[in-house]
Amino acid sequence: SRLHVSGPLAMVVGPAGKIWVGSAPDYGMWGGTLASYDPDTGERHSARHLTQDGSVVSLAWLPQLGLLLAGTTVWGGSGTAIKAYSGEFILWHPERQEKVWAGTFGLDPIDGVYDLLPRPDGTVIAVVFISDSLEGAGATKQRPAHVEVLHLDFGKRSLLARTVLPADWGRPFEWALQEGPGGEVLAVTDRQVYHITVTPGAVHLAQWWRPDTGRINVAGPVVDGTFYFATGSRLRAVVLPPAPSPSLQRHA
Repeated sequence: SRLHVSGPLAMVVGPAGKIWVGSAPDYGMWGGTLASYDPDTGERHSARHLTQDGSVVSLAWLPQLGLLLAGTTVWGGSGTAIKAYSGEFILWHPERQEKVWAGTFGLDPIDGVYDLLPRPDGTVIAVVFISDSLEGAGATKQRPAHVEVLHLDFGKRSLLARTVLPADWGRPFEWALQEGPGGEVLAVTDRQVYHITVTPGAVHLAQWWRPDTGRINVAGPVVDGTFYFATGSRLRAVVLPPAPSPSLQRHA
């Protein structure tokens, strides 16, 4: 999934009393921005190149650590070729406005860390596009070789578990990892909604719901058990069925 856009891509409200926005740069430029705004004081701050020549595509607040988590992608602004080697996970101190850690858990080159969801126990579920190889700085990058769902512990800087999203389940959307009915974790591709559970050492995936006709073009929120989405020019909604049985889940 190539990120040919410029402008805001992710937002978190709250850390250090500020609004945080991750973005891709303008057309023809490299080095997206992590920007913050304090609505009480009007103070503004921005930092570019959290990943050199990459963009900030996902954000999450980790209250147990008091740190902001950013996911980056290798893509620059619209109309640019890739310069960055790999996307990264980045821990950012919201008071000091500085990077305190960056890493890939040995999964590089990562095309992009396109979604992050903190869990009540302090761990994080992430959806990443992983590429097998890079043709070289400035070259056009091939489409990601595969997509993985990860379970991560940033307190320990540890990859707890990972699994590959089956290719025939569709193209994952950015910003579509969320909490559904009863605290269940779901994510969305252009073909379906799928269910994610984690157990010690494993990530489990199961198909949850898919439309009878057409594809999902835009993934919206789940509100009171109803999933809102768009197919073409139509805004649609469906009450999700009960979550899949664990016996139907794939894991690795």
